[in-house]
Amino acid sequence: MKLISIYTPSHQILKDHWFLPSIQDDFEISIDRCEVSGKGRYMEKDWTEAVLFKSHTILDTIKRNWGMIFIYADVDIQFFAPMQDEILQSMENKDIVCQLDDPHGNLCTGFFAVRANELTLQLWQEVHKATHIEHRDQHAFNRLVREMKAIRFGYLPTQFFGAGTFNAKIWYLGQRFYILNFPIMFHANWTIGVDNKIALLQQARKIISKGAVAIALNNARMYCRYGMRGLRLAQALSRLA
Repeated sequence: MKLISIYTPSHQILKDHWFLPSIQDDFEISIDRCEVSGKGRYMEKDWTEAVLFKSHTILDTIKRNWGMIFIYADVDIQFFAPMQDEILQSMENKDIVCQLDDPHGNLCTGFFAVRANELTLQLWQEVHKATHIEHRDQHAFNRLVREMKAIRFGYLPTQFFGAGTFNAKIWYLGQRFYILNFPIMFHANWTIGVDNKIALLQQARKIISKGAVAIALNNARMYCRYGMRGLRLAQALSRLA
């Protein structure tokens, strides 16, 4: 299976130290460098240029791999287990399946598997057009994928999660986030700036590496502060996908 990604100079440290070393499947990996200057902060000019470069890369990959399934992943991600079998199972009778971005049901455009066909080509063409106007892709993607009645979309299991999947709040240094047992992938989104992303990745790895007891203690502290509603909503959405 092919796995594609893009990165900018500001995010090279994420690619080299977190993303690539953690991949545990024998994927055909293709990572394109987007030559923009800036810190890659959300909604700034260089960030939007990278998002446009990303959708162009996805469109090109769809056209070159017709009928195949491939994965797109942002580089602010680390993996904790092999994932190909879970992804292929999730892709049965689907055109695209995404990481659940938040407990409200939004799909994350930072990690997904896609079947290269007419529907997904049309979807990403429209997302690319919308990004020129809206300066980001995820809101347009969530709107357009639901407007295209023929496209079959869904969520990956909640073992593919990010900082906001179970609690849709911007993450700041020192805050906790829910972590499931037997995690497959963690996405350092729902925060701003590369330094915060690295801190998120470090925090996830530290807790997960200590095993089930550390995860349970972390989640108990989250429960005391936020309750279980977000976690239960996210798990219910994933089961329904």
